[in-house]
Amino acid sequence: MTATTGSAVIGATEEASIDAISVAASIAVAAGWGSGAVSFAGVISSNTITTSVDASIEGLSDLRSAMGVSVTADDMADISAVNVAASVALASVGVAVGLMLARNSIFDFVSAYIAASTVTASNGDIEVVASDLPAIEAKSVVIAIATGGAGAGGSSEVTIGGTTTAYLDGSTLSAAGHQVKVKSSSEADADPLTVAASAGGLSIAVMLASVEINGATEAYATGDSTVTAAGLDVTAKATNLSTPEVDVASVGALAVAGANSTSKISRSTSAYVDPGATLNTGAGSVTIHAETKSDANGSTIGIGAGPGITVTVL
Repeated sequence: MTATTGSAVIGATEEASIDAISVAASIAVAAGWGSGAVSFAGVISSNTITTSVDASIEGLSDLRSAMGVSVTADDMADISAVNVAASVALASVGVAVGLMLARNSIFDFVSAYIAASTVTASNGDIEVVASDLPAIEAKSVVIAIATGGAGAGGSSEVTIGGTTTAYLDGSTLSAAGHQVKVKSSSEADADPLTVAASAGGLSIAVMLASVEINGATEAYATGDSTVTAAGLDVTAKATNLSTPEVDVASVGALAVAGANSTSKISRSTSAYVDPGATLNTGAGSVTIHAETKSDANGSTIGIGAGPGITVTVL
């Protein structure tokens, strides 16, 4: 295969998104001395994006380009979710319960590679690039109000995983006077907000939130690959951001408020050249670089208030 003018460009791009709104509301009212009312509102929400994006040159015995060669795989995945549950019971004896269970997940598998091929760029770089941009913004609110007992609670789980990989495998690459670049990058952003509020004679509000970012970002050359160029750059970069916020308020003669937030970031980042690879860059540089930036910045607020006994657990 020969590109006599211009560059040889192989690319795959995907954009996936979910916008979801879930609302449940219940109101129970009873009049009269000794009357009773019971109200329940619940939301169970689950959103998942799973994608696979691949761009490759594989099994070509002789690919030549008059300029450069580019193999790119790009993915963008986004979830925006809003969940609301509200329960109200008004009577001489009223009981209101609000429940929220929310789960949002993104699993992206992105790869760009050259395998079992011979590739020549006559006047340009050879680039193999994979990138992934997953983001989740989730807002969950549960409210319970009653003249007797009120309980509001739930959990929110956010998970971002998958792999982002750029690599050379068992191939011969030539870019005289130019660079061979193998680069992989990922930017994961998890931003959940969870709120629970209750008010009643006996009032209980509890909310749990968890974030997990896992998977791998990799760039490498392996499988007895041969690279002849003015320079080789093998770079993997990952940025992971977790910012969960939990706000809980409980008001009553006996008020209990509980909140918990956890973040776990275990995504690995690696860049390497296999010992079996052959490199010929002349006076040019060989760069092998892996970089990870991770930030878990959570906020948890719990408030219990009332004329009697209040308990707050964080």
